[in-house]
Amino acid sequence: APVPADVGVVMALPIEAGYFLDRLTKVRKYRAHKYTIVEGELAGRLIVVLLSGPGASAAREGTEILLAGHRPRCLISAGFAGALDRSLARNHLVLPHEVVDLNGQHIAIDAKLPPIPGVERSTGRLLTVDRVIVQAAEKARLRQDHGADLVDMETIGVASLARERSLPFVPIR
Repeated sequence: APVPADVGVVMALPIEAGYFLDRLTKVRKYRAHKYTIVEGELAGRLIVVLLSGPGASAAREGTEILLAGHRPRCLISAGFAGALDRSLARNHLVLPHEVVDLNGQHIAIDAKLPPIPGVERSTGRLLTVDRVIVQAAEKARLRQDHGADLVDMETIGVASLARERSLPFVPIR
C-alpha cells in the first residue's frame, strides 16, 4: 500500500495553486476521475494537491478521492476568497477559525498553529456560498447576516468531510 501523504490540499482552480505547486519538488502530476492531482515534496513532507473545480460539492467529492487514494494525515482547503470585512485587502492571507454555510452548518477550526509569517489574520469566519459574490451591497448583507469576514465556494465541503473523518483541518484563504 502507498505511504500516506503528510498533507492533502484541496484547491478549486489551477490559478489558485500555481505558486504553491512551484515550491514542490519531485513532482508527479496525473488525473484521477475528473480531478488533477499533483504529488510532491515540501520541507521533507509528502504533499498531495487536488484541483477540485469550483463549488462545495466538487470540493467534497474531490476530497473523498484524495482521502481514498492518499490517506493524508491532515487536510487543507486553500485558495482565493472574497473579502466581506472591508479591512481585508487583496493578497491578505487569512486562517479562519470557523467555517459556515447558508444552511446554518457551522464548523469550528481547532488547529493549534504557531505564528506564520505573512498571515494577515489568524481568526475570522469564512462563509461558503454557491456562486461568486461581486456586488458590494450583497457582500455587506452577507457580512451582516452571517457575521462573516470572507466568502468562498469550497471550504465547507472539505471542512465537513474532515470533521466526519476526524482529520486535522486548516482553511487558508
